[in-house]
Amino acid sequence: MPTLSCKQLLACALLVLLMQGCSHGYHPLALSKKTKSVSELIDDAKECKVFKDELASPQINDDKVDLIFDQALRAHCVKKDV
Repeated sequence: MPTLSCKQLLACALLVLLMQGCSHGYHPLALSKKTKSVSELIDDAKECKVFKDELASPQINDDKVDLIFDQALRAHCVKKDV
C-alpha cells in the first residue's frame, strides 16, 4: 500500500474540507416561491400573459419554470427594470 507524504495528506484533507463547505448551505427555492418570483419578473403585456398562464399550471415543475423563464427572456417578456 503506497504511503502519502505530509503534503499529499494535507492536500487531501483540505480538499475534503472544501467539498464539505460547498455542500452545506445550498437551499434551493421551494417550487412555489420560484414560480411566484419568475411570474413577477414577467411583463404584464398581453403578449406575455401566456408565460404567466404556463407558470400557473398545476403540472409545473422546477425544470419547466426554468424553461418558461428562458422562453420569456427570448421573447423580451422579462421586465426591463430587472
